[in-house]
Amino acid sequence: MTRPAPPWFWQAKIRRKLCNCVRRISGRPLLVRPAFADLKHLWAMVYSRSALLESDRWLDKMEVVSSDGELLSALVCAVIAAYGRPFTQSQVAPGERIVPLGNVAPPKHLESTHRDLLNMRNKVIGHKDATPASGHTETPNVLILRRDNTGFDLHTAITQEMAPDLRKRLRNCAPILSRTVISNLKSL
Repeated sequence: MTRPAPPWFWQAKIRRKLCNCVRRISGRPLLVRPAFADLKHLWAMVYSRSALLESDRWLDKMEVVSSDGELLSALVCAVIAAYGRPFTQSQVAPGERIVPLGNVAPPKHLESTHRDLLNMRNKVIGHKDATPASGHTETPNVLILRRDNTGFDLHTAITQEMAPDLRKRLRNCAPILSRTVISNLKSL
């Protein structure tokens, strides 16, 4: 029977993997432990890139399941939630929150798409707000009353699809932002 490795063994192994990862990204060896601010920045960039890639994967799945309404609705939620993650607050330390890509602007021609996606995330997908998003006069979150022979049922509307032109704009926006994240990683 083998004995489990002591905790320091795993800490050293994880440290070596982190050093190798940083070496691959930056091309420079990691000689000293990075400052906490550098580790937060590394985490924010990796987290952001992962979320943008996840959003892209869900977009790919939407092309395959376009006839299944419930699955398509779930994928719309997944795409928008993943895309919005880098632009919303994340807890990076006890008592400390950051917006990983808060200072990264989308390309000018995709600003309204970016803003609409974040509004959908904040007002429709992540939260069901009764008030319209900034710049809009109405909200898709409406109350639905269904009456039947047993009484009534109350619901709110759900997002069931994503227009093809919005999918195309999102496909253009995510890779541009992902390249920005890669260039930020290389600067570490």
